Amino acid sequence: MFEILCVMIAVQVRSSDSPCNRIDMTGTNSKKPAKRCQINCVLLLFFTITAFLYGVYITSYNKRPYTSSRKFLELFISRYHPVPAVNSSQEVLDKLNSSSLVQVHFIDVGHGNAIVLLDDDGTVIMIDSGNRYYSKEVVRYLEKLGVKKIDLFVITHYHNDHIGGVPAILETFMIKKFALSKYQPEYLASRFLRQIEGKVAYEHVGVGHTWQFGTIELRVVGPIREYEHLKGKPGFYVENNYSIVTQLVTPAINVLFMADAKRRAELDLVNSYADLKTDVLQVGHHGRYGSTTEELLDVSKPRYAIISTCGNYPYAHMDIISKLEQIGCKVLRTDHHGSIVLKATEKEYWFKVSRNHS
Repeated sequence: MFEILCVMIAVQVRSSDSPCNRIDMTGTNSKKPAKRCQINCVLLLFFTITAFLYGVYITSYNKRPYTSSRKFLELFISRYHPVPAVNSSQEVLDKLNSSSLVQVHFIDVGHGNAIVLLDDDGTVIMIDSGNRYYSKEVVRYLEKLGVKKIDLFVITHYHNDHIGGVPAILETFMIKKFALSKYQPEYLASRFLRQIEGKVAYEHVGVGHTWQFGTIELRVVGPIREYEHLKGKPGFYVENNYSIVTQLVTPAINVLFMADAKRRAELDLVNSYADLKTDVLQVGHHGRYGSTTEELLDVSKPRYAIISTCGNYPYAHMDIISKLEQIGCKVLRTDHHGSIVLKATEKEYWFKVSRNHS
């Protein structure tokens, strides 16, 4: 639709019959063509704005953006915020093919969240599922990994871009247990529980809860408390702050998964005096405004940051990426690099991406 409108506009502008391109052969100025030209210009502006808004709308609900529009946006942003190139030397390629104790897969699900943790003993942990639109891709991704069962499925909160893929995963794989936040609003929790009631065991977890699977230790570090609704703000502001924040601890690396936690939740986390120092930070709320505060970065000191997004919010990304770059943190993004895989042994870790961004 966007491309068609652009062609229509170009044809209109270049048309030899357009009043703007006519020459008055009599030598007199005609007001009529000039007026018609003004009307056409207004119409062109209207269609241009309409095309832009349509493009924003069609990508707002986690659908794939149009390639040409998205590519232009990425090139523009990358000019000012270049994404670090991934080393493809033979040494690194040998590493990627070697065995690892722990793998963390940040699956490309557009503006959503779907993470898989794998241990060398066969343990599989999922954190969120992405939205419904990407559910088949998530299932295929898990099948390619050889997943047969999921030992623990952490649902950070009940927004569609985090739980929309659960039904498809539930139909395909055996899930041993769900972990849910004890602070989630009842009207959202009940809707989700109806999907899993009687099918899968579940538990409500809070700060201090820890799971140990082989070399994987996964800790719940947030949310710290309940949050009241803000006057004039929609409910999802509170629901984001209720996100389960987890921390992966291994011999070689720590990873902090912020889900959609916003500023208030981050500040409470910082003030809790928990040990938040991390090697890899999964950036909160897909790199949008209101998350990734200076206070959190001061205490976590990440070396790498992962942003799971489809690139529909470039200005938020530019602000957040600038903040990360200022502390020397390297940024990897699913909209640029596709699915991102972190592998770790007892002594080192490295990344593998499904595509390089140039």
